[in-house]
Amino acid sequence: MFKRRQVGFAMVTLVMCSLALGRAAEAQAQAWKPEPMPREQEIALALSAGPAHFAEEAGVYVLEKSGYLKIRESKNGFHCFVGRSVPGSQEPECYDAEGSETRMKVELFEGDLRMQGKSRKEIEQAVAAGYASGRFRAPRRPGIVYMLSKENRLPIDEEGKTVLPYRPHLMFYAPYLSNADIGAKAGPGAPAFVLDEGTPGALIIVPVPVEESGASSRQDASNGSGSAQEKSESGGRLIRLTQRIGESQSNFKEKEIMAGKVKAIPDGYHSITPYLVVRGAAKAIDYYQRAFGAKERFRMPGPGGSVAHAEIDIGDSVVMLSDENPEQGAVSPEALKGSPASVFLYVEDVDKTFAQAVKAGAKAVMPPEDMFWGDRFGKLIDPFGHNWALATHKEDVSPEEMEKRMAQMFSAAPK
Repeated sequence: MFKRRQVGFAMVTLVMCSLALGRAAEAQAQAWKPEPMPREQEIALALSAGPAHFAEEAGVYVLEKSGYLKIRESKNGFHCFVGRSVPGSQEPECYDAEGSETRMKVELFEGDLRMQGKSRKEIEQAVAAGYASGRFRAPRRPGIVYMLSKENRLPIDEEGKTVLPYRPHLMFYAPYLSNADIGAKAGPGAPAFVLDEGTPGALIIVPVPVEESGASSRQDASNGSGSAQEKSESGGRLIRLTQRIGESQSNFKEKEIMAGKVKAIPDGYHSITPYLVVRGAAKAIDYYQRAFGAKERFRMPGPGGSVAHAEIDIGDSVVMLSDENPEQGAVSPEALKGSPASVFLYVEDVDKTFAQAVKAGAKAVMPPEDMFWGDRFGKLIDPFGHNWALATHKEDVSPEEMEKRMAQMFSAAPK
């Protein structure tokens, strides 16, 4: 349905090179059926779109193989669901009473047609016919759509070929409004802008600071708590992220704006981030979820169903990955017949995680054992050829003691 967010700083060149090899626009015009989510997960995700105080009374829709199904009646006029407009997207939304009777009906209708195997063009024609016949109508009064979830993954281009995370935001009904009407640029480079401008379903989009999107932070805001410095920094983060989004959409060239310089290291990233090139990135993401409990941040589709770039969280760290692209120098361990590098991963229980990773398909190289430096440590190779060292820290060892233990280990080794 919607568009935008920052891209991991280190991956832009690789992504652009990969996408330049082919655009697969026809894939987006073809029929696509989303895979239904586990129901409890989908309910929680849908309700994360709205303020915590009305979640218990909001109505809920979930996506089944036959289309959207209402599983809970609304007690307050609000309805929540997760939109799935293009492959990889995840669009939790909560509509007020007016929107539930107007724009939300269109989105649910689109979802039903998608599950029936209709193409994008067929869906657009059916929606246009619905407005023409009076089946659908534009909102008749001001109102709001909440998209306050921190799990938004939205298409950032008109064709829906690229999906990225996007910050929490609010949407206000503005039928037939244009960006020119409010003096905004035609994209998210401004504090507010119009989505679907000039149509019955046009919306004014207003990003909100991440700190205000959580339940506790919304409560703090309503209580007026937080220092002036905290509020200034919060506003600064919003401005800087808005700038980054604007640069990706409209080649925005200013590198400094009201709140100061853009952060050299974006929030949520460390100075060093592993980037894994694999043969079969989609399968690798699934493996890392099963083996290490990874959580997918987002993925960018490439030509022929490949993954041009993806990011996952493992523990407190980000791992970037993509499908191999030999023409651009991105070669997987399978092509090289091995890898000289490894990823070192600290976990709470190395024996449990090691067994879990092997069960999911890894090759055990060295089962976990206690090491002289204080870690319980093991090594394995994942199904895609990457080396992993897994460890749980068990003991703090001084440099002197470590040196002593190492000498003992080498003296006891067979000669």
